[in-house]
Amino acid sequence: MRDTITNQAGKYHFQRLPFGKYSVVEELGAPPLGVAELMVDHPNAELRAELPPKVGILMIHRTDRVTGAIIPRVCVKVAALDGPDSRWSELWADSSNCLFYPDCAIPVPLDKQLLVHVSSAGFQEWNESAGRGKPILVDSEARLAWDIQLEPLPHRTGRRSGDYQLLQYLFCAHRPS
Repeated sequence: MRDTITNQAGKYHFQRLPFGKYSVVEELGAPPLGVAELMVDHPNAELRAELPPKVGILMIHRTDRVTGAIIPRVCVKVAALDGPDSRWSELWADSSNCLFYPDCAIPVPLDKQLLVHVSSAGFQEWNESAGRGKPILVDSEARLAWDIQLEPLPHRTGRRSGDYQLLQYLFCAHRPS
């Protein structure tokens, strides 16, 4: 392929391709969604392929319930509701990976019932997700926005400053669901 052009509607145009057969696949190893053949007597072809919808987006604005300050880092755990043995996916929503959004944007599977837990070191788990988890369904290409306020844990004296950073780092991966 020498040149590829796409427009706002998601249409791709390939220019100056050599004669031959071309196929469109959703991912490597998948069966073709369609095949087009360019020949001397038929140098142009159109192939329509329906690709799956984009991911849904869960936007999280997170604040301290007492002070109203933004919580810089929260752990978000997501699992499919379709089975008791569904694995939990864990990811961090923090200020460093939210550069282009005022809130953290987390990709989630579309049109699937999910359970979500939101927590952060130094805070109680979000009251709406505590226990089993908060059920959600994000429709195709939709954005779901949550304003989350977390309650700080009671302050303990005698804790070294580095302990909090270590606790925050380990919190997501080692917290039981």
